Amino acid sequence: MRRPALLLIALLPALAAAPARAQFAGTADLSGELAAIGAQAQAQKALAESLPPLGVEAAPDVGPYAVRGVDVSHYQGAVDWSLVAGAGLSFAYIKATQGASGLDARFAANWSGAAAAGLRRGAYHFFDACRDGASQAANFLKTAPPEDAALPAAVDLEPSPSCPNLPSKKLLLQRLDAFLSRVRAAYGGREPVLYVNVGLYDRYFRGEPGYRVWISATSRTKPVLSDGRPWTFWQYAVNGRVPGIPRAVDLDVFYSSPEILASLGDRAPVAVMLADASTP
Repeated sequence: MRRPALLLIALLPALAAAPARAQFAGTADLSGELAAIGAQAQAQKALAESLPPLGVEAAPDVGPYAVRGVDVSHYQGAVDWSLVAGAGLSFAYIKATQGASGLDARFAANWSGAAAAGLRRGAYHFFDACRDGASQAANFLKTAPPEDAALPAAVDLEPSPSCPNLPSKKLLLQRLDAFLSRVRAAYGGREPVLYVNVGLYDRYFRGEPGYRVWISATSRTKPVLSDGRPWTFWQYAVNGRVPGIPRAVDLDVFYSSPEILASLGDRAPVAVMLADASTP
């Protein structure tokens, strides 16, 4: 989701050459060279800021999918949800919590703003696979209590600084089930959405019953899961630009109609959301 360091890359040749030339130059010459490098840096910065958002041109064709949305957290900054809805988007997943005590600073504003704009919305929790699931469920449910109009709760499962090496399949599924069972019960039987990357899907969930799939893959073609399971959502870009959202944002599509999207609140298994491994 971050723009590559174009400025740094452009300056590397000049910075590498400066020390060698400085061996044969006086202080005045070195000062002049550093000033020239600084001027070049300003010029490269202006050029980088004038470029269109990277990755948008390479996004896959999602034309067949009319129901589109985003997933956001505080990293996106202050969102104008009326502009998001005006851009034709239909739903949003909004970060609420992380681990046993973390809260997203913009959850309340995003939650109310998305509702006021008429978007279907769901809350998600960033799961710490190195900690027990019960305390994380308590944190999530305290922050994002169930609402009848909301999409099912979502769980973001991926390595993080607090848990860089995920545990064995048996242990991870035990901890995850402790979270899912409590959230499922609080949400009236609605199955939470599980967000994992493709590698984690194959490692932990391939062939496991009871899930529909929300796959995030930035490949140029429609994703296909390794076990042939059909997907329900597809996160197709991680650096999209949407009116009303000041920073790059994840873009998603739903496989079917708005009416089917609304039915996700029914008491049935919903989804496994798979995030591209390059997503921050």
